[in-house]
Formats: sequence, structure tokens, C-alpha cells
Amino acid sequence: MTHRTDKRLVHLVEEYYLRDLAPEEIAELQAGLDADPDLRGRFMDASGEEWLLHHVRHAQAAQILHFEPRHRQAAKFRRIAAAAAILLTMGTLYLSTRTEVRHGFSALVLQKTVVAKIDDLAISADSQAYAINEGRRRTLEPGASVWDGDYIVVPASSRMSLRYVDDGTRLDLAESTVFSVYDNGGAKKIRLTRGHLFAQVAKQQPDRPMRLVSKDAEAIVIGTSFELLVEEFTQLLVHSGCVRFINHLDGSSTEVSAGMAADTAAARLYNDARAQTAVHTPTYDETIHHRRGIDQDFIGIDPKRNLSGLLKFDLGPLGGMVSRATLRLRIAHKDSDWGGAGTLRIYAMPDTGAPGWEISRNVRTAGSEVAHYTGTMEQGKDLELEIDPAAIRDGMNVLVIEMDKGGDDFWFYSSEGETPPRLILVVGNGEQQGE
Repeated sequence: MTHRTDKRLVHLVEEYYLRDLAPEEIAELQAGLDADPDLRGRFMDASGEEWLLHHVRHAQAAQILHFEPRHRQAAKFRRIAAAAAILLTMGTLYLSTRTEVRHGFSALVLQKTVVAKIDDLAISADSQAYAINEGRRRTLEPGASVWDGDYIVVPASSRMSLRYVDDGTRLDLAESTVFSVYDNGGAKKIRLTRGHLFAQVAKQQPDRPMRLVSKDAEAIVIGTSFELLVEEFTQLLVHSGCVRFINHLDGSSTEVSAGMAADTAAARLYNDARAQTAVHTPTYDETIHHRRGIDQDFIGIDPKRNLSGLLKFDLGPLGGMVSRATLRLRIAHKDSDWGGAGTLRIYAMPDTGAPGWEISRNVRTAGSEVAHYTGTMEQGKDLELEIDPAAIRDGMNVLVIEMDKGGDDFWFYSSEGETPPRLILVVGNGEQQGE
């Protein structure tokens, strides 16, 4: 049976660093932490994030940016010390269930589960291979650890090899490859966003095969060597063993043996020939946690001031499967702000009719992350974010845009501004959609 963490306990974890909990709430949280490993993970994540607010190292363009400390700093550090005390009372078994915690600078430093190590890394001059995990970016070097949930970028004119620590499975990644690494209860999973991957997979447990997922296909592996290439379509070439190839465009499933290949090209061409492009603008948008009636031509994204964006699109009946969804934002020049930089995350939320502040508050519990972007936002240029097509549904679609802590704020035009946001859909039927 799948375990679900009690929402009230999750709320207590979130409130722990925002206010002084009552004694009975502390007791309830203590009991929940004792019983629930998922809740312990959330609590330690929150502890690490609270410390990072006071000590941020942002390694973009080889620069270190320093941010002002938050208000009530002393009170926050007292709460972090209390958090450490709660964790210590639970003993070594408590800490080892998900996360290893060290003490340093009178606070908690978060450590993630290591799933692999960088075996080899060849980087072009003035480039960096890097990983992003829960909004924290780190530079990768030979011997570096790869964590569960890492989103990894191999730059142009570079290559990378990594080896899993449990069984020696090896992945070789070509230049300009972007991929994510996951450990699903001991089952390996790779999401290949783009690029070229060669894998030598050790024999896996039959009930825990390795899965490699792209935008339009999936390879399920027990033990073999193969190549996977993702560009306009997905291509699989098997060198040894056998791989099950699932084409998500037409629903077909094929056993591909050594010396054989499979791809989604034909299905992609067929779907593209039947597809129509739909362009939608928001029926409602706003800057969450910003006073209405001011700057309605713009939407601000600023983690320091707790500003996020809310976009609602009424798509009506889609009339077919969405094969691609792109959110396009025009970055605006507002006051002295010419753009920003950092990691953006887009969340799809249920359409409850709740106000923006309430929707934003429930992003972590009720929303699902459907896109993210790390880089700069330059004034006057379009920022395009590829949304997970599976998240697009008939009727009202609610999206929340947030920036990770430590990012530099920026503004984009709202539906009342010079260049409104646009949600561009490729719908796989023969009918025109949207505007």
C-alpha cells in the first residue's frame, strides 16, 4: 500500500520556521517524525533550506553573489538549533533512513543519497558541467557524487561518464546532453531531455528494471548495452542483450534485440502532419503577494520578496492529444530592473477558484512541477519554457511560476501589458485550436 504523509504534519513542518509552535503541536510533530520517514525527509530538507538562506553560494559565470540575511535571523538560528535537537533525540537509525546530516556553522547541512560517481569528465575551456537539485546548483568534477534527483547538463564540446555505486552500471554522455537521474526504491531511472547516451547496464532485478525515458519514448532494460539519442525524435540502437522500446506517440511496444534499432520518427512525422498549433493568452494573471492595482502591466518573480506569478488559461475542449506545450514570456524592463537570473519552476495546480495567495501556499502539496529553467532572463527577449504536455487538460489550466531562493528577480509582461504571455500547444488532430 502506498504511504501518504498527513497534510497537517506537512503543514507543521512548513510552519516550524515561520512561527513558534504550541507545545501540543511540537509533541504532534515529534510523534510524526518518529513514525514517518517521508516527513523526516521533508523536515531535514526544510532545515537545510533555512540555513542556506543565510549563506548562499551561487556559482554562475564563475561569480559568487552575496545576499542580505533575512529578518529575525537570531530567532531563525534558534529554531534551527531546536531542529537539530529534535533530530538528535531520534538516534542514528532515525537519521540514516533517508538523509545524512552533519553539524556545521551551528546549523544543519543537507546531504543527499549518492547513486553514482563521475568516472570521467572532459570539459571544454570556459565551460562547466553542473547539476541542479532542489534549486541548488553545483559544479561537477571527476569523482563527484551524483545524487538522486540531479538534473545534469553536459556542455558543448564536452563528455561525461558516470558509474552507479551499487552495481557498476555505466553511462557515457556526449556533448550538449541534458538528463536527470532518479532512484525509485532501488530501480534506476534516467530522463533524457536531449542529447546522446551510451549505456552498459549490469543485470537488474526483474521487478526493478532500469528505465530510460524521453519526451516520446521509453526503454526498459534488464541488462544490456545500447545507445539512446534524443533530438527531434527518439532513437534506440541495441548493441547487446534486449531492450523493450515503448513509443508513447502511437502506444506501440517492441522488443529490440542486439544489432537492431527502433525510433519514433514515423510516428512523429504522422503526428506532426496531423497536428495544429494553438496559441492561448491568459484569461487571468497576477503577481501573487503583490498589491492589486499597481503595475498590472507586469508580473514580478522575486524569491526575496516572496513574489510569484499566477497564470490561468481557459483552453476549452482540446479535441486531441497535446504533443508539445510551450510557455512564452516576454521579459520586461521595469524601473531599474533589466532582467534576472536563477532557477524557475512551473507548477500545474488544480482549478479550485482559490485566490492567488492560497494557490501559492499549496504549491508544494497540491501542485506538480511541469517545467523548470536555469539561466538568465534578458530584458526584451522571449523566455520559452517547455511544459510537460501530459499536464495540459481540457478547460481551465492554472500555472504558478516561482524562482528558487537566491535567484535575481525579473519582470515579464502580463495579459494587460505590451506582449502578453502565450501558451503554445501542438495538438495532434486535424482541427485548428485556440486563437
